[in-house]
This record gives sequence, C-alpha cells and structure tokens, in this order.
Amino acid sequence: MFSPPDDGRKLSTENASGQRWRSLADELRSANDIGRIRELVMQLEEAIFNRQQELALNADKINKSEIEHEEQGLRKALDLMLEVKTKKLGFPEIR
Repeated sequence: MFSPPDDGRKLSTENASGQRWRSLADELRSANDIGRIRELVMQLEEAIFNRQQELALNADKINKSEIEHEEQGLRKALDLMLEVKTKKLGFPEIR
C-alpha cells in the first residue's frame, strides 16, 4: 500500500500508480488482439480501482486541482473501457 511521507508536503498525483492506469489505457486504445484486450481491460479495471482508493486515502496530501484533473482522466479511461467492452468484447450496452 502506498505510504506517503507525512512531512507536510503536498504530494503530486504523478507517481507509479498514476502512470500505470494511463499506460494501460493508452495500450487499450491501440490493441487489436481480443485476448490482449481482455487482459488489458482486467488490468485497467484493477489499476483504476487501486488509484481511486489511493487518491481517496491521500486526498488531504494532494493538491485538489491535481486530483480533479486525474479524476477527469480516470472517467475518460472508464468510458474507453466501457466502449471497448461493448464494441469489441460483446458486452451488453448499459447506457
């Protein structure tokens, strides 16, 4: 689990877990192999879940505008994942 330093500094949202969900989303955008797409969807779901928990647990140590900006990106990644699930993996539409 992520344990930030408690020395009064504000943390940045740019860390390994923030980069992980972004790189998975980027790879998912360009993936064509159905097997790889399934793997990426599962990994991205986990990375987003973990990152949202991390942001919530450390919200008092991260600049609020950085959190808002990252949350916008997380929503876009979730929209991408939903689109891929329905258009490429045959999941039913939920919207």
